[in-house]
Amino acid sequence: MDLWPGAWTVLLLLFLLLLFLLPTLWFCSPSAKYFFKMAFYNGWILFLAVLAIPVCAVRGRNVENMKILRLMLLHIKYLYGIRVEVRGAHHFPPSQPYVVVSNHQSSLDLLVLLLLFLLLLFLLPTLWFCSPSAKYFFKMAFYNGWILFLAVLAIPVCAVRGRNVENMKILRLMLLHIKYLYGIRVEVRGAHHFPPSQPYVVVSNHQSSLDLLGMMEVLPGRCVPIAKRELLWAGSAGLACWLAGVIFIDRKRTGDAISVMSEVAQTLLSQDVRVWVFPEGTRNHNGSMLPFKRGAFHLAVQAQVPIVPIVMSSYQDFYCKKERRFTSGRCQVRVLPPVPTEGLTPDDVPALADRVRHSMLTIFREISTDGRGGGDYLKKPGSGEARL
Repeated sequence: MDLWPGAWTVLLLLFLLLLFLLPTLWFCSPSAKYFFKMAFYNGWILFLAVLAIPVCAVRGRNVENMKILRLMLLHIKYLYGIRVEVRGAHHFPPSQPYVVVSNHQSSLDLLVLLLLFLLLLFLLPTLWFCSPSAKYFFKMAFYNGWILFLAVLAIPVCAVRGRNVENMKILRLMLLHIKYLYGIRVEVRGAHHFPPSQPYVVVSNHQSSLDLLGMMEVLPGRCVPIAKRELLWAGSAGLACWLAGVIFIDRKRTGDAISVMSEVAQTLLSQDVRVWVFPEGTRNHNGSMLPFKRGAFHLAVQAQVPIVPIVMSSYQDFYCKKERRFTSGRCQVRVLPPVPTEGLTPDDVPALADRVRHSMLTIFREISTDGRGGGDYLKKPGSGEARL
């Protein structure tokens, strides 16, 4: 079940997102400040009108009610710091009818924007209840927006240490609660398989950005992910990851990637660091595992450290990008026994990668709740894939 009823959840998510965005736009964009002020101007007048209606209704339609409206609107100039200076008021004829003509400079066309906002405020809960696709996009938008916001909060805290792997503890602490917002129960088994006092390489299957929830649940101490370089430019999240010691590689430049992996192998041993790698290389939504790339296994063999496989169960029962479905559900994270690499050479890497993938795929099928098999990526030996 969701943590809150749907309508209140989407309103809360929007409020939290706006709470972060509005001050940022206010200070960074003069145009945004203009629109905010005009929107508040029109909205405040509408609110005051609501308050005035029952008072004016006592007299009914009466010109004297204009005094009430005038009294309620006089303070607005103070809200905007506008000083209104009146000269020549003695020219009004004291005791006869007259027609006042005045120039007209400001347009209240932005009232249309306010009406559009109110319309969206009505439409969003309607879409939430009536459209699973809309609910999916709302949830994913908040998921990414909330992570960016949390990264903004984490940056000044992490900056005290500078770029340091210990900052990953701060990020983990700040991200652990997200599973509760989405009603996702993460169950961890086999955590005792982590080697207690030595470097190692973690390899895990990669299904979607939701892998972050399982990763934060089981992330061991002094462990950092290896990520694609594009993440470094993902705004506040990229900077927070850099401060936490995340290792970035440019997958398009093979030479640079090999050089980085060689440095990582030395860092593993000299600084007692663990690394987390997604050997599939990209997200896989097909309910199986893609063939593994061998960089993580070369790294482990070069450093002669064990490989710790971690398997996250299929998300198919609560999340499916193709179907635009994102509900609450359960995810199991299984830590498998470490695979030693002592004495292995680069020639042993292909067989090592195949063996680890086979064991992970077996556990994936066992713990997944969607009932699917290996799909197109589990092929019989001799059908084009390396024998497992």
